[in-house]
Amino acid sequence: MLTSVLWSTFLRCLSMASKFILIVSFAKLLKPAEVGLFGLMTQTINTCVMLAGMQFFLYSTRSLAGATPEKQPSMVRDQAVYTGILYLVALPLFLSVFVTHMLPWSLAPWFYLLVVMEHVSYELQRILASVGQPVKSNVIHTVRTGAWVYVLVPLMFMYKPLRHINTVWLLWFVASSSSVLMSMWMLRGRGWLQAIKTPIDWAWIRSGVKVVAHYLPVTITLMITSLFDRYTLDRYSGKSYVGAYTFFFTIANIVVAFPEAGIATVMSPKIIAEYSFGRMEGFHQMLKLFRTRLIGSIIITAGAAIVAALLALKFYVREPIYRECLPVFYMLLIASSLLTMSLWPHQNLYARHHDKPLVTISLVAIIPYIALNLILIPRFGIFGAAWSNIALQAFTLVGKMWLANKVEGAGASFGEV
Repeated sequence: MLTSVLWSTFLRCLSMASKFILIVSFAKLLKPAEVGLFGLMTQTINTCVMLAGMQFFLYSTRSLAGATPEKQPSMVRDQAVYTGILYLVALPLFLSVFVTHMLPWSLAPWFYLLVVMEHVSYELQRILASVGQPVKSNVIHTVRTGAWVYVLVPLMFMYKPLRHINTVWLLWFVASSSSVLMSMWMLRGRGWLQAIKTPIDWAWIRSGVKVVAHYLPVTITLMITSLFDRYTLDRYSGKSYVGAYTFFFTIANIVVAFPEAGIATVMSPKIIAEYSFGRMEGFHQMLKLFRTRLIGSIIITAGAAIVAALLALKFYVREPIYRECLPVFYMLLIASSLLTMSLWPHQNLYARHHDKPLVTISLVAIIPYIALNLILIPRFGIFGAAWSNIALQAFTLVGKMWLANKVEGAGASFGEV
């Protein structure tokens, strides 16, 4: 497992470095308002990717991790059937993004191409992790989210006509498509032809839909928390401040991205398997190790993020708005650290199938979050958005810890779906 962690960590570092290079280069080459449009587009795409599958992976990942290799191919096929049906509903609904003028219609073709490719790649990445291939999963993640940046940035610096947002969408799409093809190749030879001939397990799909239905409020709240602060900030302060917010959020998000792929992707299937097979001592030991690694990653990545941001502002990025908003970076770093620590009680609840408590905390947390954004952003602008983010993550962490402790004390019947 240590080798997998090291390789996953290395690949995650490449991906994180690419995000830093991309956002810093944009801050230098593009106007803050253009960076703001990039931030709105990418965040909306990421949110719709999540909605495209309605979080079905919350069910399928758990099932795949606890299934035998012989059963896994048919489960993947059944998930593909579910996704195809869902697309018939979800893709037309995404037009509301343009009908409501959240994004301009000119971005619609790129939006749809990227949403579909990103979602398919994301699901294949999770499948690789669930069938015991965490390093390959992180390779796919790196190709999709990072490798293309190392081509894009030099091109934009060398050729001025390429300093256009459409260049970004094109290379992003090429990378996502490539990651899908690579994933399919990595998953070859697992009995797919036999799985296709096997009757569709509608009972398994229905069970998954029930779990998805329980998590629907969580999906909606994730959508709101991903977009509400940015679009509210856009309305009251304009895209230039959204650009500054995107700049600092991207760097601070290193604290979340690193442990999610380098630690959680590797350890989550093993934690689930320990609980699924009733090995409670091993389950608790894995959770303890998970917590220790989370804390260590927060300390290391937060320090790296601070150094990187300060160096970029001092020697590279010259726009005054970024220096003006520097305190926002530290606030978002605190919020990211709190979010990362919440992965620990979340994993405890998720492995035990205690989905209702997770839904409860998400529903409760969204109410003060919306209220704080509406109260603080009109008055304090970008600083109000950062304070709202801190409050959301603090509330979520405390709530999940309390619920996890209650589950430990109440036994397996508490909140189980």
